[in-house]
Amino acid sequence: MNRPLLVVFATFDPRGVKIGGIETHVRHMMRHRPEGLDFLLVGLDETGDLTPGVAIDLDFDGRPIRFMPLAHIPAEVSAVSARSLAGSTTLRFVLAGLRHIGALRREVRGRRASADLPRLEFAVLPRLMGVPYVLTVHTEIAVPEKTDSLLRHYRRLRALSEKFGLLAARHVFAVSEAVHGPLLAAYPQLKGRTSVLPVPVDTEMFSPTPFPQGEVFNIIYAGRFGAQKDPPLMFRTLAALKQRLPGQLRFHVLSSENPAQFPEFAAITDIATLHGPQNSAGVARLMREVHCGILSSQMEGTPCFLLETLASGRAFGSVELPSLKPFVLSGVSGELVPRPADPAAAPEAIAAGLETIWQAIRAQAYDPARIASLVEPFAAKRLYRTIFDAHTAALNKA
Repeated sequence: MNRPLLVVFATFDPRGVKIGGIETHVRHMMRHRPEGLDFLLVGLDETGDLTPGVAIDLDFDGRPIRFMPLAHIPAEVSAVSARSLAGSTTLRFVLAGLRHIGALRREVRGRRASADLPRLEFAVLPRLMGVPYVLTVHTEIAVPEKTDSLLRHYRRLRALSEKFGLLAARHVFAVSEAVHGPLLAAYPQLKGRTSVLPVPVDTEMFSPTPFPQGEVFNIIYAGRFGAQKDPPLMFRTLAALKQRLPGQLRFHVLSSENPAQFPEFAAITDIATLHGPQNSAGVARLMREVHCGILSSQMEGTPCFLLETLASGRAFGSVELPSLKPFVLSGVSGELVPRPADPAAAPEAIAAGLETIWQAIRAQAYDPARIASLVEPFAAKRLYRTIFDAHTAALNKA
């Protein structure tokens, strides 16, 4: 075959609706890849109806792809941070890839192929397949204490995996300058092979519409409930806001995880609607029905959820984080609340910021089109040309 092949490794099933930044990244690649480029997703079977190591043909949003599951791991298992190394989805994925390395090699035999990795731990697989790869780094390098990943507890293993994955990559993308700077400081050998690729948003699917009318403030959260998201603070904040806006608050949750696992959620079950995991079209539909997104994280890069909320013309309320400042502008697109020195004061402080947003929306002070314009430079169709250009260069050097 003369058509080039892009092989993408990711721990999800394209037939499912698992939510997360990496899943969104890969769906963008499937949706926006150039004509004439074949696509093989090496992932997980979430339903148990496929044979591991056997590729099948699928349709994704009207475009053909091949999908090879390496193992059967339900979405509700892979979405939760592991409590032991043996339970790590990342480790299980890599070990399954090693078991099926022969099948992977057959898929690329005789093809001009390159691989795309959203996690550096996967680098051993394309190396054994004999194909060059491009890597995207989503979190800061050399600060494992700031990540939910189980690998922070195994620093030596992480360091070896990190060095192996980074130095052999043809190109390394970092999702922000905050990630790119520490990356080059830790690995100066990468100079000339790295660049910043901001997290994209599909502005064709997520577009501004007028705020919904009514007397109820609808707040949305989409994603996982990992420790860095600080779900207890989010739920305590919404409980405080419920007291400020009695009978005027609804909370919409889009997640494969059950928030009831946190005791703090009990105080807001009466105002919560659990929509479960949603595909991109489902998220876009629900965005049209709400007013504002919420985050309470201890740290963030550039969350896809934030970009999709703003692209939909919706406001955003959050604890103040450096990466959010370019997007959440007071009086324009939402409010960022500095984290109080006393943690006990944080719920009331953030609730006050959210109440300010609601008052501004009711006063028609926010313009959905103006909010959406803040993320227009991050349109996926434009940004993903950069990734595909990197793969073309990798193929030309192979």
